[in-house]
Amino acid sequence: MDRPLYRSIFDDTDDTTGNQPNKLKKGVSEKEIQCKVGRSLWLQINTCVELTQQMRTEDEKFNALLGQLRRGGCTDADYELLQTRVVGGGEVESLNTIDWKQAP
Repeated sequence: MDRPLYRSIFDDTDDTTGNQPNKLKKGVSEKEIQCKVGRSLWLQINTCVELTQQMRTEDEKFNALLGQLRRGGCTDADYELLQTRVVGGGEVESLNTIDWKQAP
């Protein structure tokens, strides 16, 4: 008999034959279930798509920076270019202020 594609983790039959009693798995944790589901999803991946062209920006310097960043070869000039893209003074306002608490 072929092994089933999907099987209940609470099933009390043997994995291979499907007709011999096995210990009933009790107390299966949420983490164990998530790991089994995650592995199952991972094994279903059969296609890999490599995106090689930047489609969001026309800025050649920034595109070059992204390529170098991807390859792990950034320079000080790349860092300086990234610094020009930082918005604001870097001060983070707490979300516990009255303005945030009364926000609609």
